[in-house]
Amino acid sequence: MKIAIYLVFIATLTFSIHGLAAAPQQIADKAVASVKKKTKWERIEITKAEKSMYSLVIWYKAMPSSYSEVENDTKAVARAVLKELVADGAKPAKDWISVYVRGYKAEKGETGSKVVRAFGKASYNFNNDQIEFERAM
Repeated sequence: MKIAIYLVFIATLTFSIHGLAAAPQQIADKAVASVKKKTKWERIEITKAEKSMYSLVIWYKAMPSSYSEVENDTKAVARAVLKELVADGAKPAKDWISVYVRGYKAEKGETGSKVVRAFGKASYNFNNDQIEFERAM
């Protein structure tokens, strides 16, 4: 009985550090499910879901028309994560929660090797409560 109570206490403590009621993976899953997928997208991959950091990738199956399109897409997914965090009781700026969403496309190189084309990333800056976009070099 003591072990069960102790485990419940630890689980409660773990998720209440940032005021979160749901597990980080659940928050990320809900955010991804809430985003309307575009025809150029292959999928959205959650690469990391932790209490203070969320990292996702939009995998494109077709070339985006511009960097503006990638910026809008990645920012939309980042906003969905922030929306779920806030709905769950988190305060992303106060709690220093990082959110990164990258835009990638799997391709084949000149020799047939698998390569990844990086377009850029949207990141949530908790210092000024803004989502910023940076083109890949």
